[in-house]
Amino acid sequence: MNTENKWSSPSRIGGAAGFALYLVVGLFPSMIFGKKVGLLLSNSILGVENQLTLTSKMLIGGGLLLGFVIGLFIFVCLGAVVAGGISHLIYYNRRIEAELAENGDKLHDLPPDSAPYTSQGPKKS
Repeated sequence: MNTENKWSSPSRIGGAAGFALYLVVGLFPSMIFGKKVGLLLSNSILGVENQLTLTSKMLIGGGLLLGFVIGLFIFVCLGAVVAGGISHLIYYNRRIEAELAENGDKLHDLPPDSAPYTSQGPKKS
């Protein structure tokens, strides 16, 4: 029995595309941002004139890792959301086209005065 959601495949593809885009575009800036955060954290905790001890190196490395993870999370999640949204738009567009083809394009057969709304707002009866 196939219990997989039909929207998961486009989301997975979008997540993979977001990961690839992150590797090409976002890896270097997120590492630079993480290094800057790590240095600021190290300087604020250990003092401005600190030596490169193991503690300060761990704080800088933690900042690097934090920048890497946050950037990766943003790119993958946005890629999945955008791909899921595009797949929804394509699905609903196809569904509307199928309904119009099935109903003989009745939406275009209405007389112009039978529309419930006019350009000035709701039609008064």
